[in-house]
This record gives sequence, C-alpha cells and structure tokens, in this order.
Amino acid sequence: MKMIKVKPLIIILIFLLLLFENTILSNSFIVYVDEIYALLFIPLLVMNLKNIEFRKTDLLALLFFVLFISAGILGNLIYKYQNSFSIIIDIITNIKFILGILSTIFLIKDKNELESIGNTLSIFLKIFIAVNVFLGLLTYLNIYNDGFMGYRYGIKALKLYFNHSTYYAAANFVSSVLIYLFMKKKSDYIFIILGFILTILSLRAKAFISVVTAVSCFYIFRKRLLFGNIKYLFFLLGLVIITIIGYDAYDTYFNNDYNARQALTETCFKIAKDYFPVGGGFATFGSSESVKNYSMLYSIYGIDKVYGLSPDFSNFISDTFWPMIIGQTGAIGIISYIIILFTIFKKFILYAFKKNRSCFICSLVCFLYLLISSLAESSFVNSISLLFAFIIGIAYLKAKYEVCDGV
Repeated sequence: MKMIKVKPLIIILIFLLLLFENTILSNSFIVYVDEIYALLFIPLLVMNLKNIEFRKTDLLALLFFVLFISAGILGNLIYKYQNSFSIIIDIITNIKFILGILSTIFLIKDKNELESIGNTLSIFLKIFIAVNVFLGLLTYLNIYNDGFMGYRYGIKALKLYFNHSTYYAAANFVSSVLIYLFMKKKSDYIFIILGFILTILSLRAKAFISVVTAVSCFYIFRKRLLFGNIKYLFFLLGLVIITIIGYDAYDTYFNNDYNARQALTETCFKIAKDYFPVGGGFATFGSSESVKNYSMLYSIYGIDKVYGLSPDFSNFISDTFWPMIIGQTGAIGIISYIIILFTIFKKFILYAFKKNRSCFICSLVCFLYLLISSLAESSFVNSISLLFAFIIGIAYLKAKYEVCDGV
C-alpha cells in the first residue's frame, strides 16, 4: 500500500487557495496566501543554497532586483512619506510574482511529484470549469442573480462567486492553461475551450485579447508556422499584441473624460522627473498600501480630488501597474523592473522553447496575460499574479524534466 505524500497535497492546497483567494471566501485568512507563498522562497533558498549554481545572468538579475528595491527604499528614506510597516508590505507586494515563480521551482523536486500535482489539479480544474459553466447558464437564465457585474455591450459580464470579473477571468484562463499543460487525451480540449469561453464572458478587453493571444500562440507554435525564424515570429506576434492593447490603452486613458488612470499616468512622470533618479518610495503612489495610510503625493500633485483617488473614495488608486512602478521607484526602478521581467522571460520561458513546445506555450501565454493586463490593472502585483507564477514555474520544471509535445 502506497503512502500518501504530504508535500504534493500541500502544494495542491496552496494552488486551490490561490485560485479561490478572491471569492466569497476572501474575508478569511485566505487573503494572505499569496504573500505567504511568495515569502516561502526565503526558507527554501536557505535550504537549497548549497545546491544552487549561480550563472552570470542570475547574478545580473539579482543586481537589478536589488536596484529595484533600493530605488524604492531610497525614496522612502529621503522623503519620508510613508511609515515602515506600509513600506515593508508594499515591498513584498512588488516582488511576490518573482518570488512566486522561484518558490514553485524550489518546492517541486522531481518529475513524479510534478506529474502527481499536475494531474490532480487538472482533474479538479475540469470540475471547476464544469461548475462555472453551470453557474454561468443559471446567471443568463436569471436564476443565479449574483453571478454578474452589470452589463457590457448589452450582455451580462460574468463574475460568478468571485469578487470581481478580473479575478473570475484570470481563474478560468489559468485553469485552461494548466489543463492543457497536463492533458492526456484530446477530449481535454473541451474543457480548455470552455475555460477560454468563460474567460471571454467576463467581457473585459484584456481577457478577450489574452484568449485571442493564447489561441494564436497555440496555432503558431504548435503548427510550426514561420518556425524557421523565431525572431521574426516574436516580432510579428508582439506587433499585433502591442497594436491591440495600445489602442485599448489609449481609449481607456486618453479618449475619455479625465479619470483616475489618466491622472495616475500623467502624474507618475511628473514624480519621476521631480524625484529623479528615484521616486517617492514604496507605498506612496498607485499601490493599495498608499491608500491605507493615505500618501501625501496625491495632495502634492493635486489629484486627491479626482474621482476614485480621494481619501474618502480611493477604489481606483491601485488600478494601474506601470504608473505605480514609475511613481514609487523612478527611473532606476522602472529600468530595473523591465530588465527583471526580461530575465524571467529568457530564463524560464524561452528555456522551454527548444525542449517542450507545450510548456513554452503555457508559460508564454501566462506571461503575456499579465503583460496585457498591466495596462489596465495592477497585474504583476495583484494576488492573481501568483496563479500565473505557479504555472510559469511548473511549466519550466516540466520542460526541464521531460521533452514531449502534448496531445
């Protein structure tokens, strides 16, 4: 009789907690699971330090990681706009996506453990998607009246039991990607397609663009279209994505009445200029912690009366990502963070390109989802980023342990 291994069960539980973090359960301890999982990297690093071989690229990435954190802390030390507790929480929030990938890689030790975790999660996520389809039908039939966030284009925008359609879309998207990563038979495509349809039914632009991008990546990379010139392929794919999200971002930020996102975007460049080469410091601009202890920067730059940015109603303060990075860490921070993301892309995503196309596609579309979302929400520092970090981590490990192309 086989013994039930505890560690795979704990990892599966962690993923499920991340999946349901932003649902009706969010008033419990579950809201801290993303930070806990990210910080798990620290003891895991200490335990594995002797077995790690640092390459030049790793040391370069570490340098820019330290530069990014230092730029924010330097702003805090110089201008003293925020308290120590808020600064620490915001630092963790800013780096948790990066740490989440590393926690996943350090946690899962071998191929059998990885397959056990992936196959178990795949079964659960098929049930998850089936339940969501059922609840979605009940919502459209006016039986389940709490399953949508209003109407867009005359259609109900689904959120089901999630707090917001953003979290609902991300959870369904990730489910489809993970099922594809561990698919065993072609009938699994039914659940993958249903998950993508559910994602689109959030009726959020980024969700639709991400699904189109994911399907395009699958078609291009699985079918080996233009496979001879990978640089040309990435350029073409990037050009299409940038064009679509560029138009959407312009429409959101600059083609409407003066709004919170536009105010944050315009102001972040003023802060970067005035506080060059750093910013105002962590927890001072565009972050959730800058609300809890309301930052002086909003009143200094006169945007504290903009709808959604005021002390009394600040719901839209953390609706952006890049303005937060620029405003809080300045020129040093934004350059460092871009280099960190490029390093993640090169080390964990491109690594799978020659080894396992299925793993490459899964990690690529997760990375692109966050990149696309970063133009309209906090994306890389949002709690949903840990779901994507988990997928990128296990896709990297799957590519490392085996070479196969899926079904």
